[in-house]
Amino acid sequence: MIKNSVSIEGTVSFLNELLEYDSYVISALFSTRIMCNRYLADHKTVQVRQLGEDAFQVGMIGILNGLFGIDENGWGHIAADYDNGKIIRFRLLSYEDVKEYVGPQDDPGNHGC
Repeated sequence: MIKNSVSIEGTVSFLNELLEYDSYVISALFSTRIMCNRYLADHKTVQVRQLGEDAFQVGMIGILNGLFGIDENGWGHIAADYDNGKIIRFRLLSYEDVKEYVGPQDDPGNHGC
């Protein structure tokens, strides 16, 4: 059966289902990051970690976030929660999760007051 459309909520639910089937494998797969080139690092929505001037890594969550797009601050929407280095659940990332990383000038609630 082909799914003609998949929502971000459905994807998170699917990932959590897979986590229940085999938490070790899914956690290991989604925790793995692979070195990538600047072309991928410069993609407008894929989430990539920069290690140095020309050193970048990408993982599955970064790819999925690229698929679903980014918010106005450049953040993806899918997150993983870890316990002792193992993923315990996938979830949607909220603005509340990242507001400490977003400067006051970027805060949508800040209207220059």
